[in-house]
Amino acid sequence: MIEFRGSKTQPLIFDGAMGTYLKQISPSDLTIEEYNIEKPAIIEEIHRQYIEAGAQAIKTNTFGANPIQYDRNLCRTYLEAGAKIALKFQDRAEVYGSIGPMETPDLGDYLFVAEVLYQAGIRKFLWETFPEADRLLEIIDSFCQDHGDTLHITSFAVFPSGETRLGVLAQEALEAADKNPHVQAMGLNCISGPYHLVQLVKSLPTYQTPLGLMPNSGYPTMVDGRLQYKENPSYFSQALAQGLNYGLSYLGGCCGTDPSYILELSRHLKEVPGQAKSLKKEERVLKKTESNLKKKLKAGKQVMVVEYDPPQEATRDYFKKLSLLRQMEVDAVTLADCPIGRPRMDASLTSLILKKDYGLDSVVHMTCRDRNINAIKALLLGLSLEGIQDILLITGDPVPSVDREDVKAVFQFNSARLAAFVKNLNRDLENPFTISGALNINAPNFDSELVKAKRKIKSGVELFFTQPIMGKNAIVQLRRAQKELDVPILAGIMPLVSYRNAQYLHNQVSGMQVDQEVLDSFHEGLSREEGEEIGIGWALDFMNEIKDEVSGFYLITPFQRLQVIERLLKDYGQGKEK
Repeated sequence: MIEFRGSKTQPLIFDGAMGTYLKQISPSDLTIEEYNIEKPAIIEEIHRQYIEAGAQAIKTNTFGANPIQYDRNLCRTYLEAGAKIALKFQDRAEVYGSIGPMETPDLGDYLFVAEVLYQAGIRKFLWETFPEADRLLEIIDSFCQDHGDTLHITSFAVFPSGETRLGVLAQEALEAADKNPHVQAMGLNCISGPYHLVQLVKSLPTYQTPLGLMPNSGYPTMVDGRLQYKENPSYFSQALAQGLNYGLSYLGGCCGTDPSYILELSRHLKEVPGQAKSLKKEERVLKKTESNLKKKLKAGKQVMVVEYDPPQEATRDYFKKLSLLRQMEVDAVTLADCPIGRPRMDASLTSLILKKDYGLDSVVHMTCRDRNINAIKALLLGLSLEGIQDILLITGDPVPSVDREDVKAVFQFNSARLAAFVKNLNRDLENPFTISGALNINAPNFDSELVKAKRKIKSGVELFFTQPIMGKNAIVQLRRAQKELDVPILAGIMPLVSYRNAQYLHNQVSGMQVDQEVLDSFHEGLSREEGEEIGIGWALDFMNEIKDEVSGFYLITPFQRLQVIERLLKDYGQGKEK
């Protein structure tokens, strides 16, 4: 294993950007990697300029050279050429093989890139601009099995708010890298400017692994259809050097920087030698609260929540039936987030009205369909401040095909990733969230469903809401889930109310499976009262069969008929008293 040379008192100075600087001095239709073959002298000149400016380490021009972007043979050519050019300067500076993230599930694609660079003479690797740690560390571990004579720096790209594009917090990614024996240094790069990355470092704990920053020069603006960065090397160097007060062991630049930035940075560091003061990082002592629902679950008491979807129109009529919910003494009302991709009154705003005007707790459903990471975080911060702490995270139904030309889904991440994001956000919240997830007990491949559920638990899910029980098989799978999952489960119950209702759910709705015996109990021509009576009877049977096995029930209101849920709860309560 090669030792990392940077330290808190003698930080290693890296070069700056290759791509943005290259396009600035030599604009053409070539991709960045194609310059390695078509115009190698320009790449060589850029390396030279950075070294003369004070860079002690340079990166190969291979960030985007991968088998996803190029044919493998062509990719190999660009990688070998990039390594060859940079290694010409190995007597004057350390040479790091630059590897960027790829849109591929195949770890072999990453290993191919690393292997080609290794065979070309590279022994130090910078894995930069990555959005998560787990997969990256798996790649590095695999590579190091056969290449123990290598050095690895992992660098993650985060927004000023501290999250990657996948919602992974910088602290989470760095903590994972800090524990990995094959990582010799780690840091943050790209997306954010120096001030914001230094502010972020101030809030991080102290790590054993050397930490560094390679920020963008600042934030770009669009000029004549092209992104441009404002030139300010002096500000960049002064702002970045402040990071030495918080234990940084390497510094460099990313997008928008050029040799003038590295020159200013190296000059500034010479003027303030040994600047590392290890200032005490800011620590917040939070008095954490818990929701009423979580307290009751922890006390081992059975909970009862009722789903009552927000209205499709801006009307107060929806709230007229809330007196029924209060009379039922339910523990919370669950509010769906635009189910089946159709707009309804916002679930979060509805939850605030329920809390402030009616004294009712809510479980707010939150999908990944309609919001990006910024919108989700903004919403969560507001909910936490208002004491809305119970959330149900789901990936979300797709937008109906007829609307897709006008309504675009986001799906920046899935429910497991969103749970991990909220779990990390909880660290800094006085009113942290109780994170719930969905469990499909009607899934035909329940083994796969349990694997997903365990992944959700690892990501931070503390409670499961199941799909509605519509038969014996669902109960069998629920019991299996109770044995294999170590979190509370609320069993979903939705009374069927008519023949058409039963047939539609069984044949048209994903995740619903109605037993034939239940289907046969409904027939055309039933009155409304008769249909409700049959549905309530089945719901009671299911509840009574499992009442001693679950942590509570999740009652789904059919067609906003709260009187059906009221009757079900009344009959269930009477049954318990007997």
